[in-house]
Amino acid sequence: MMPRTSPSHRPIPTTVAFRCSAISTSIQNCLGGLAPNYHSTSNCNYYSCTTSFQTARRPTTTKRIPRKAALALTPKAREVFKQMIAATGSQGIILKYEISSQHALRMAFKFDLIKDASKQLSEQDEGVSLEVLEDGVTPKSTADSWNDNLPKLYIHHSAFMKVLGGTLDVDYIAETGQLTPKLVDREGNEMDPNA
Repeated sequence: MMPRTSPSHRPIPTTVAFRCSAISTSIQNCLGGLAPNYHSTSNCNYYSCTTSFQTARRPTTTKRIPRKAALALTPKAREVFKQMIAATGSQGIILKYEISSQHALRMAFKFDLIKDASKQLSEQDEGVSLEVLEDGVTPKSTADSWNDNLPKLYIHHSAFMKVLGGTLDVDYIAETGQLTPKLVDREGNEMDPNA
């Protein structure tokens, strides 16, 4: 059965195979006028000719820059992260959501230093700027900090939905060097990684 070419009928299927070169040529001419996104491939031999029409792929799009940072940082957290990055010479810090090493069968938020961003980061990880504007309080916008090549706090893609819209603070013990994330949601409740 031949597909209908009228726009008021069902849409043309994505892949349609036709026998006989005369029919396939006439169908190709019809589809060329109605659907410019279609392209065809032909496979002809002595006994038969098969032509298939397929939709052309869309070009890949670039990643969109978010309007707002996924996570807000307290001034204390921002300062601790900057000091750690400066002291270690790392390219940033990543916030992960993984199985706890201290408690069995529990999840936890963890920080890791980024030594090589090309190996440790993926396209799904999103950065939060550690910089503030001239007033010293307002964080630098995501659009301004997206490609500024400055160290950032990165949110690992496994933690993204858990921390989205929250505020990050840290408990830092200088004697032991222990850094514990403390996440608070929009209502001011502390986020439990296991909830």
